[in-house]
Amino acid sequence: MVRITGGKLRGRSINSAETVELRPTTSFFREWIFNVLNNIIELSGTHVLDLFSGTGIISYEFLSRGAWSAVSVEKDGRLVSLIKSNKIAEDIKAPDVIHSECSMFLKNLIAKDSASQFNIIFMDAPYEKTSLTDDILELIFTNSGKFSEELIIIVETDKDKVLKIGEGFVIIKSKSSGTTKMSVIGRSD
Repeated sequence: MVRITGGKLRGRSINSAETVELRPTTSFFREWIFNVLNNIIELSGTHVLDLFSGTGIISYEFLSRGAWSAVSVEKDGRLVSLIKSNKIAEDIKAPDVIHSECSMFLKNLIAKDSASQFNIIFMDAPYEKTSLTDDILELIFTNSGKFSEELIIIVETDKDKVLKIGEGFVIIKSKSSGTTKMSVIGRSD
């Protein structure tokens, strides 16, 4: 079980899985993310894209804090079923769960001109597959005109990962703890 750290659902738990590949974002970093975001964006009414969703905890954290919608994208069918199995509250919308490889989903979203609906993208690719993070960031930066003008990208990586930031974007804030680094990226203008 993973506990939601804030908002209307604070203290409630969602299902988790006992698997080596699964590494849910820690409560320390979830709280840090929302402390940073509360200073740069109004969370109420945001639309969140949660890539490499795992347990779906990030989607639930955003929905608990007032996000209008969250889409959890995960390629592992067992984890997709796990996210769908969570019934947290009647008054909070559950995330939409998409069973797909994340870069393919993002390419389709861009091709359909549907990427602009998301204000926030959270991504937490497996640490050992560092090219996934680079490829998805490059896809976003190359197609930045297709995304919201207020786009915020939150990237969880290994603490030693150096992110390649595209033109027109900056790292607003980053923090490292243990083996993890969290970076919040926004438009530079």
